[in-house]
Amino acid sequence: MECTQQINESVLADCLQQRYWYDVCKGECVFEDVHKLSTDPGFEAKIYGKIFPILVIFVVVANILVALVLSKRHMVTPTNVVLKYMAIADLFVGLTPLPWTMFYFTFR
Repeated sequence: MECTQQINESVLADCLQQRYWYDVCKGECVFEDVHKLSTDPGFEAKIYGKIFPILVIFVVVANILVALVLSKRHMVTPTNVVLKYMAIADLFVGLTPLPWTMFYFTFR
């Protein structure tokens, strides 16, 4: 489908200022929240408030156990050193969003 509409500069400027999408074919602003998981307002709270903390706790425990096992003297090889530090990095990646997510979706 080819659009033959002229771009309305004032509408385009308003759309960009409000951070909406500008539909060139229709010549109008379109608001679509592309970051929503579902149209159900409680769905995100269920996922991020209940499932995400459980998943993060599981990942933290698993990465701590992997790092502890790979830290044993008889387990020190070049490959295991890389795996140990990957587990430690993954541990920090898992812990970084936890406080904000717990506050926003669980405690409020």
